[in-house]
Amino acid sequence: MGPQRIIVFENGEPANGTLELTGPSGTKYVRILADYGSVDFFFDDEGEWRVQFMNTTKTIRVTKKKEAPLAPTEIVPQVTPKPITGLVTAAGYGQWLPWLLLLLLLVALAYVIYKRFYAVVAVTKKFDGKRVTLSVSNRKADLRSVVLLDVAPEGTNARGFSDEPDERKETISGDVFKWKKIELKRGEKWQVSYSLDGAKGKTLKRAELTAEGVHALS
Repeated sequence: MGPQRIIVFENGEPANGTLELTGPSGTKYVRILADYGSVDFFFDDEGEWRVQFMNTTKTIRVTKKKEAPLAPTEIVPQVTPKPITGLVTAAGYGQWLPWLLLLLLLVALAYVIYKRFYAVVAVTKKFDGKRVTLSVSNRKADLRSVVLLDVAPEGTNARGFSDEPDERKETISGDVFKWKKIELKRGEKWQVSYSLDGAKGKTLKRAELTAEGVHALS
């Protein structure tokens, strides 16, 4: 005996409508389901109570033992293919379910944003009119067999390297430079720079980084 919250589900969703309760003495009570298909009811008589929603009825027994609250029960209609209707008695269950689902959605969204926009290998290329600076920031797992590639346009002169390229080759597009690292650990940054003469009015190509399973452009 005492107050209880009754929650009604229809097709897995909180139901709308009215709930009819019949006490042991035959007295009937009609309650309108509130948000999330719930209604609060005070069971004031000991014995068999009949709870009915639409064409579905469930009989529960109410006792005076406060330490033994009504256990969650479920009603399944006997007639098919009528919608399956569930009746659950629990204190405060329904009001927390939407918040829990929202929290799980936010956690999943934060993980997707982290993987898509933060946990990446970032490559930048800056030219101040005199010097080219290439910067690499590794926010993924450790990288191996790392190669950083850049091209100085044809007709320009590259000099004054902060780190000499491991490979240098002349092509019809310009001079191609490659810097190599055996490993670039997670959280590590890598930067090289060089002076570039005669680049005024020319379009600089994007720098490129490759590693095992990784390809990134500036």
